Amino acid sequence: MALRQAARYVVPLGVAAGAAYFAAANQQQLAPFCAAADSQGPALDPSEWRPLKLVSKQKLTHNSFQLKFALPDSQQEVGLPVASCLLVKAPIQGPGDEKPKVVIRPYTPISPPDAKGYLELAIKAYSEGKMSKHLGSLQARDRCGADAFCFVGDTLDFKG
Repeated sequence: MALRQAARYVVPLGVAAGAAYFAAANQQQLAPFCAAADSQGPALDPSEWRPLKLVSKQKLTHNSFQLKFALPDSQQEVGLPVASCLLVKAPIQGPGDEKPKVVIRPYTPISPPDAKGYLELAIKAYSEGKMSKHLGSLQARDRCGADAFCFVGDTLDFKG
């Protein structure tokens, strides 16, 4: 009888120990892959300006358009919460300017926060708007460089 009671506990404990060993062994093999996925992080970073590539431009009305930008990795998320904004920076030369001046404007993304691989903005072009005219002049496949416009992940969260 005592042997029977001992068997009731030994078998489940043996199965649990085997499962724990199997999980630990597989976790060590998968650790490099998990670390790479975790280190990727969001596409935007508040500590630096990051260039993005325009992949499509769609006209919405006579003076508004939607811009879709590719993120560096197709599985990467923007990392911005709903009702936040990002900053767009560009050197823009206005009439009468000897050299371009850096213009920075906030925009709210219209893409879902968990969208992977892209970021979308809806822009209304104003006749006197320096940045909106600049964004309106972009064509698909334009790449932003150090002297072109870039995004920063510095968000201004809506607290309301």
